[in-house]
Amino acid sequence: MKMGEKLKKIIRWLTVLFFIVTLLKIYYELRLFDLMLGIYEVERHQKKAALVSKKALMFITKRSEADTAIKERMKELGWDYVDTFGNGYIFSNDEEEILLRRHDYGIGYSTFEIHPGKEYRKTFAENSEPVEA
Repeated sequence: MKMGEKLKKIIRWLTVLFFIVTLLKIYYELRLFDLMLGIYEVERHQKKAALVSKKALMFITKRSEADTAIKERMKELGWDYVDTFGNGYIFSNDEEEILLRRHDYGIGYSTFEIHPGKEYRKTFAENSEPVEA
C-alpha cells in the first residue's frame, strides 16, 4: 500500500469519526436544551410536572416533589398509579399499562421517561403541550 493511500484511508476514518461525534454532541445539546426549558416551566410557571418533549415522552419535576407531582400529572392525563418497581413507576388506564423510569439529578430535579414510548405518543400528544424549542 502506498503512503498516499494510507493517508486517504486515515483521513476518511477521521472524517467518519468526526461526523459521529458531531451527531452525538448535537443530540446531547438538544436534550439538554429541552431539559432547561422544562426546568424553566417548573420554576417560573409553578408546574409540578412539565412535559419536556413529546419525542422522548419525558416529564421533569422538582426532586423533593417528584412522587406526588408525577402521580398527579399522570392522573390528569387519565393514568392511575399502580405500583413502584425500583426506579420505575407503573401506571395504567382501562386498556394498558406503562412504565415511567425516574432519573434523579444533583441539581434538584427528577425526570420521568416513558418506556416503551412509541405506542403511547398519541395519548400524550392529545392531552399535553411540550416545552420544546
